[in-house]
Amino acid sequence: MKKANAPAPADVQVLLPAAMMNGKAVVDSREVARMLGRPHKNLLADIHRYISAMERRKADGLNFQPVARDFQLVDFFVPSTYTNDHNQTFPCYLLTQKGCEMVANKLTGEKGILFTAAYVNAFHALQEQARAVLLDLEDDLVPRGLIFGS
Repeated sequence: MKKANAPAPADVQVLLPAAMMNGKAVVDSREVARMLGRPHKNLLADIHRYISAMERRKADGLNFQPVARDFQLVDFFVPSTYTNDHNQTFPCYLLTQKGCEMVANKLTGEKGILFTAAYVNAFHALQEQARAVLLDLEDDLVPRGLIFGS
């Protein structure tokens, strides 16, 4: 049986909500799982596997060159929690751009392509917003109408 035609990737608008936390752009792992069409618990299991591998490498001193010897796990995955509608607390992660890249590098096919495009767009949009804010602040700090020199 032939599947119904799905829209081409260029026709699909993919949104991945990113936010700023302590000066870093992050995406909630629940949003990543939703976008990938995967159960959140499966994505958490993958993230735990990545973290375990990185922790083993650091403990064994087997960091690969030219990778920095002192990479921090929070540069990839920030442990967090969320509260559901029944007031129960569950674990999740906030993925930084590096964390999204790690997840994306393990994906294949159209979902991997769309996820990569979405996280790149989300993080670039946040970076551009931050630049615009800095430019606005800079404009506010420069005194107007002063003539420099003699």
